[in-house]
Amino acid sequence: MEEPSFDEFLQKLADADQPIPLEHVKLLSDLDARQIKQVASTWETITPSRRLALLEHCGKLAEEHFEFLFEALNRLALEDVESTVRVQAVHNLWECEAPDILPLLIDMLLHAEEEKEREAAAEALGQFVYLGELDDIGETDKLDIEKALLQAVQHDPSRQVQRRGMESLGYSSRTEVADLINAFHTSDNEQDQITAIIAMGRSADPIWGEDVRLALQNTSPEIRMHAARAAGELEMKDAVEDLIDILSDINALNQAAAVWALGQIGGERAREALLYFDEQNEDEVLGELLQESLDHLAFVDGGDDFLFLDLNKDRGIEF
Repeated sequence: MEEPSFDEFLQKLADADQPIPLEHVKLLSDLDARQIKQVASTWETITPSRRLALLEHCGKLAEEHFEFLFEALNRLALEDVESTVRVQAVHNLWECEAPDILPLLIDMLLHAEEEKEREAAAEALGQFVYLGELDDIGETDKLDIEKALLQAVQHDPSRQVQRRGMESLGYSSRTEVADLINAFHTSDNEQDQITAIIAMGRSADPIWGEDVRLALQNTSPEIRMHAARAAGELEMKDAVEDLIDILSDINALNQAAAVWALGQIGGERAREALLYFDEQNEDEVLGELLQESLDHLAFVDGGDDFLFLDLNKDRGIEF
């Protein structure tokens, strides 16, 4: 099928009587200034359900093919009249590190009526907290983000928004964050406890090591999974045996978390366990993650497996 011109594609996109021309969505990648104006003038003539479906498809396409860049389209969609479209646009911008998007995300977090919007904004701001810790954004921006997230954690009427805000604040070195993590950790609510574990892992602070180790032995599969992730982020060498135990977990997500964590922690014991598990494993997706973890471990530890690194291989999985 011959590829339509950009104008023809927009006409088909706006025509609710025709299927969305998904096979040509790549035309919306890396838009120039003229094309952005064209899309903007057409955008509101497209039905809300089609706008949402289009963004969902662009999000999946961008995850699968790094060469497709839909940032301009997603930025346009942030101003959409429909809440569901705005939320999807925020999710699609997970790789965006441009500080000029911060005022909109902060405003969404603090003032959006819809809970899902505030939740999406709280989650999206996490990477900017991390960038602030690396001094990759300005001090004023960093303080504005942390202030907004603290307000959300302490005062938002939605517990889900509070949790996402707490998880994003996990990256922050502010002194009050530790007390907030403790408050979530000592809650009777399992989801609060999971939020605390996620924040612990993101903190890069070994003070949480014992709490994470205890969580690795929790009866809740979801808590064990997030604890395994946190152990990997904290590079907890004393958690290797606990993580090896989780490799035999009946829950595949828990196994995947342990595989990833062992690859991050490294060491001969972790390497031996991953190699043995790789020999026993028959799951293709888990096998790809195993090889990725072995590659990372070999790169860090300088083992023989480094010889098998293939940086160009698309493993199709991220944990």
